Order: sequence, then structure tokens, then C-alpha cells
Amino acid sequence: MHMIHSTPRTPHRQGFTLLEVLMAVAVIGILVAIIIPAIGGAQTSARRAKTRVQFSQWSAAIEQFRQEYGYYPTFAEDRVNGGPPGALLAEVHIFHDTLTSRRRNGDALPTGGTTPAPQVQNPKRIAFVSFGTGDLSTDGLIQDAFGNTQIGVLLDRNLDTNIDLTAGGGDYATSPLLTVANAQGSAVTVTTPPGNRIRAGVAFYSAGDGQTPVTSW
Repeated sequence: MHMIHSTPRTPHRQGFTLLEVLMAVAVIGILVAIIIPAIGGAQTSARRAKTRVQFSQWSAAIEQFRQEYGYYPTFAEDRVNGGPPGALLAEVHIFHDTLTSRRRNGDALPTGGTTPAPQVQNPKRIAFVSFGTGDLSTDGLIQDAFGNTQIGVLLDRNLDTNIDLTAGGGDYATSPLLTVANAQGSAVTVTTPPGNRIRAGVAFYSAGDGQTPVTSW
């Protein structure tokens, strides 16, 4: 008669030990701490690049305007969205209306008026630029890629191939205060360029991410 020997079975482990769970949580936490800032930094860089593209497109439109008419247009308060606060889409908005030859709601410009009325500055009704949905906020204001609607614009008013920001330097009677608000309403100061001069005919600036401004120079 043969004896049957049974081999004792090794019990299967059920789940993880507390130490293993804690180690997994720690590893995940480290990965998240590494990945999230990297993603945020990439998004900020992408928005900064897109804002500079916007500035380039708007500068090109203004330069085309100057080539057509021989002078740069006049903008309210040296701001892209300068003008009456809370103005309706059908009301005058000099930067947008002058360069697109339309009101922000799509209506045609009226007739008559005096400078700086858009219809007077752009009498040929030429559309020098078009603004896409991403360029406009929900209330019709022009915005950068960060959602900032307070955007500064500087011009070479005396047409000497550079923008002089020195008081009485030829382009501005008083030095422009390069301060703009970000999307949350906090003021951000832009560093004045070397020598208070910008080697361009048109320049833009905004608060960027609220920490580091975006400029076209």
C-alpha cells in the first residue's frame, strides 16, 4: 500500500501591506509634484508664444494701415481696449473698429465724425485684420492668450523708425507708464527697454501670466 504524501500549500497573499501602500502613495506624490509644474510651465510657454504671435499680427495690420494712409492710427489711451468702460458691442471701439472697418457686433461703420473716429481714420473701409473667437473675450474685448484685456500699444508717431519713450522725445509728450492689469485685475509693471527706445514702429505689451509680462520687443 502506497502512502500519499500531501505537499503543504503556501498561502496566497491577499492585497498589499500598509508599508507597500504608503510607498506607492509616496511615489505617486513625487511623480505628481514633478509632472504638474512641468505641464503648467509648458502651458504658460505656449500662451506666451501665442500672445507674441497675436502681437505680431496686430503690428503687421497697423504697418499695413500706415503704408495705405501714410500715418499710424490714433488709439484711445494707448490701449488696445481703450475707450468707455463697458461700451456696447455696437459702440465705438477705436482699435478694433479702425483696423477691421466694422463694429465689434459686425455692423458697418457710420459716416461722418471727426478723428479719431474709426470711419474717419479708415475712410476706405479696408479690413487690415480679423479677430478670431480666441482673440475676443465674452464681452467682445480683445484679449491675449492669457485672457488679459488690458493691452498696451506704442507707436512711432514721428515716423523716425523707432519708438522713443522719453518724455518729449518725439513720440510722447510724457513718458508712458508701462503698467497693465492682468486678468485678475492686479497691476503688473513692464520693464522699460534699454535707452527708453524700441527699434520698431509698433509695439505691444501685456501682463502675461501676471508674473512676467509679455512684450513684442
